[in-house]
Amino acid sequence: MLKLLKKKSVLAKPIHDGWLDPLSGSDLLDQPYRRQMVKAIWDLTSLTKPVFRSFIEAPLERYAELVQRLPASESHHHAYVGGMLDHSLEVVNYALRIRQKYLLPPGATPEAQSAASERWTVAVVYGALLHDIAKLFDVDIHIQNGGLWRIWHGPIPRPY
Repeated sequence: MLKLLKKKSVLAKPIHDGWLDPLSGSDLLDQPYRRQMVKAIWDLTSLTKPVFRSFIEAPLERYAELVQRLPASESHHHAYVGGMLDHSLEVVNYALRIRQKYLLPPGATPEAQSAASERWTVAVVYGALLHDIAKLFDVDIHIQNGGLWRIWHGPIPRPY
């Protein structure tokens, strides 16, 4: 695991005068470690590629665009540029590993569990992605040329 942590490349574009340029979700995910995490997520599902693209990969890109290169914490885990996205991808991966051990919904017939299996998988992904979203309410993100960004404003519009 330590080798993986050392290989993370969290800066797709350099910092300019102390400001980070916002990147697209696909650019943020297009880094070796993150591509590896998305591949692991794909491997943990039974979705077809088009369904995976629509229900998992596209939301991951939108999430990445929202959290940009924010850290997951100030001084604890994933306290580095891009840490929030890395942490969220890791949590999705772990949640899907746990999800594989359960037939959902509990107590339903095997037919019903089979029919709903991948819907539950998608729900687990969304829940895992959103588990720390409240952290974005607790941080002040300053936008270049004035103002503060808040999560309800949507993706960060300019250097931050």
